[in-house]
Amino acid sequence: MWSSHTDAQGRQDWQRVIQDDGSVDWIDFDQADERGSSIWSNHTDAQGRQDWQRVIQDDGSVDWIDFDQADERGNSVWSSHTDAQGREDWQRAVKDDGSVDWTDFDQAGEFDHRVWSNHSDTQGREDWRDVVLDDGGRDFTDFDQTNVRGDRVVTTRYDIRGLEDWRDATLDDGSRDWSDFDQTNVRADSVVASHFEAQGREDWRNAVMDDGRRDWTDFDQDGSQGWNRAESHYDAQGREDYSDFFMDDGRRNSFDHDQDGSHAWSRFDAGFDASGHLDASTRYFDDGSRLSIDYDHFGAGVNEMLGYNAQGQLNLIAREYHGIVLTSGGRWNPAYGDGLHVVTVINANTGALSTPIQSPAPISVPDPDPWPNAHAEVGPMTPA
Repeated sequence: MWSSHTDAQGRQDWQRVIQDDGSVDWIDFDQADERGSSIWSNHTDAQGRQDWQRVIQDDGSVDWIDFDQADERGNSVWSSHTDAQGREDWQRAVKDDGSVDWTDFDQAGEFDHRVWSNHSDTQGREDWRDVVLDDGGRDFTDFDQTNVRGDRVVTTRYDIRGLEDWRDATLDDGSRDWSDFDQTNVRADSVVASHFEAQGREDWRNAVMDDGRRDWTDFDQDGSQGWNRAESHYDAQGREDYSDFFMDDGRRNSFDHDQDGSHAWSRFDAGFDASGHLDASTRYFDDGSRLSIDYDHFGAGVNEMLGYNAQGQLNLIAREYHGIVLTSGGRWNPAYGDGLHVVTVINANTGALSTPIQSPAPISVPDPDPWPNAHAEVGPMTPA
């Protein structure tokens, strides 16, 4: 059966068609121009359930609503809008559980993205957001709307090849974790991660290098320490290699660990003044002894040397000048020569000469180093 109505001005008002299967098509014309649409159509199935609606707006755009009246899909209502040029503008899907998926297309090229999608849960809280950028990259944002994680929101950027570029996580306490991935392999590191406190000040930074090594930097962002920055370097096996503490007054404390056992000492501690000059050092040897040096203690390049045995007892008093060591008390330990550029040792009491052990290379210095004549890492000093 096909029915229609024409108004007194001869303008078609509506049409109604009953199909052979019992379903019904209805078309309502806005012949009097009373609405924002020109034609409103819908279809009802044989059971009297609305199947779809289609609305042609006055500007030529089209709204479409598809109902899952037979419960065949995972959504109850699917809607879309197409602009006057026939380009899809947006989609909206109401899921069976009450959650909503929304997709917005940049069909007119007004934004820097092509497609913007999000999902809201049954309580209307945004769950996630996915933005496809014009260059093919993608931003994905995951919200902790149910408060089951330690963060509020995590945003991830993927490049055009789908490789993760960076990740930004805002934590519940207002602090933020940032990770920058070297997905294109243009840097010497694979990932650099930073943590920022709630006030936006950087707390720490961790860089994982391509060869498995790791650089760690800890900032004294709240001014609670006597240092403003501490840097540590770890080898590919996770062993600490060296560290530097940059003090508030411009001095620097440096610690070098013999993590691979290639030297006769286990740790070398050094202190540098605000001008970057080596001020004092202590070398801890594998046999438990240690050698402390006060550089230029007497002026004119003369360095004061004090040695201690494994029991912490003083067993050497000496002075060094341009590679020549003059002992005035105790006995020179041959192990002390490892890492030093000592050429000759002279016993002040007997005049006897000896040749100290020399390390195969001078003390390694981190590269790059802001003070070429300096080096080291931080740890507690062993008491005398």
